[in-house]
Amino acid sequence: MNIFNFEMRSIIGQMFIWLIVLTILLGVFMAFFPALQDESMEVIVKSGINSMPESMRQFIFPFSENNLNDIVKYSANIIKFLNFFIAIFAMLMGLNTLAKEQSEGTIDYLYSLPNSRVDIVTMKLIANTIVLFIFNLLMAGITVGIIALIEKNININSVIITISQVYLYSFVISLVFMSIGMFISSFLKTTSANNTVATLFVIITVIVGLLRYFSSINVPNIVYMLSPIYVLSPFNVISENIPMTSLIIYLGVFVVSSALSYVIYLNKDFR
Repeated sequence: MNIFNFEMRSIIGQMFIWLIVLTILLGVFMAFFPALQDESMEVIVKSGINSMPESMRQFIFPFSENNLNDIVKYSANIIKFLNFFIAIFAMLMGLNTLAKEQSEGTIDYLYSLPNSRVDIVTMKLIANTIVLFIFNLLMAGITVGIIALIEKNININSVIITISQVYLYSFVISLVFMSIGMFISSFLKTTSANNTVATLFVIITVIVGLLRYFSSINVPNIVYMLSPIYVLSPFNVISENIPMTSLIIYLGVFVVSSALSYVIYLNKDFR
C-alpha cells in the first residue's frame, strides 16, 4: 500500500492543475452561451457555421446551428473539445507510470519496499484509474454546476443524467490512452519526450477521426476505431449512437495494454 500512497501523492497534484485549466476553458466557452441567445448574435454565428465546409462543420459542431439554444448539446460540443486535453492528460499519466522512477532516480526507493514488480504495476494502475475517475467525476460536477448557473429553470435531474453519461465515456477514453501510455512506458527508461509523444499520439487519433467527415476519402470503418475521441464523442453519447461493441473493444484495449505492461515490466532490465 506504500506504493499506492506514493503514486497518489505524485499524481494528484497534476490532476488538480489539469482540472483548474480545463475548468477555466469550460467556463470561458460556456460563458458565450447566453450571448448566443441574442437574435443578432445568433444570426452572425449561424452564418459563420453555414459558411464552413460540410465536413468541417460536422466535425466541429455536429449538432448544427439549430441547437444553439440547447445548453446541454452546446456543452457537449465543448466537452468534445475538452476530451482532446483529457486524452493528453491520461496519456501523460500512463507514460510517466513505469519510467518515472528510473528517470528521476527513485527506483531504488521502490525496490527498498517489500513489494514485487507485480505489486508496483498493480498499485500504479489502480492509482491512475482512481485519479482518472475522480477527475472525470469532478469535471461532470463542475459542468452540471455551470449549466445550472446559466439555465436556472432547467430540469437539473435530466442534466445530471446526460452529463454523467458523457463523462462516463470520457472516463473510458482516458482509460484507453492511459493504458496505452503505460504500455509504452514499460519500455522506456526516461520521461524526457513524454509531452511530445502524448500530444502527437492524441493528435494522430483525432486526425483519423476527422477522415470520416471527408466523403472523398474512402477509409474502412474499422480504421475509425483508432479514434476513441471520435467514436465515444458526446454527440454520439447523447444521440445514443454508440454500439456496445465499440465500448467492449475499448475496454478490451485497456485490459490488453495493461496486461502487456505487466509482461514487459516483469522482464525489464533496470541495469
